[in-house]
Amino acid sequence: MSKTIAIFGAGSGLGAATARRFGREGYAVALVARRPEPLAELAARLGTEGIDAESFTADLSDPSVVPGLLERITTRFDRIDVVAYAPVGSVTKFTRPRRR
Repeated sequence: MSKTIAIFGAGSGLGAATARRFGREGYAVALVARRPEPLAELAARLGTEGIDAESFTADLSDPSVVPGLLERITTRFDRIDVVAYAPVGSVTKFTRPRRR
């Protein structure tokens, strides 16, 4: 049985890179994000690379969805061995550091 990584806030940048890295090491990948279309596309792309990946749509800003989400992931993959949590909300402005 392979190990599973759940990537919460999976996107086309860091989430995809993390999925590929762990997938190459033999991990199954559970991808979690709000937007179903890009998420499904990423899972399909990983599949063409030989990585067992599945998309799970969820809005992590609502804590009440987490128990059901975890149940769906463990039903599909049996367990979660590693969690990567990197959702970025609607950050529209970053503050520059002050120079001294």
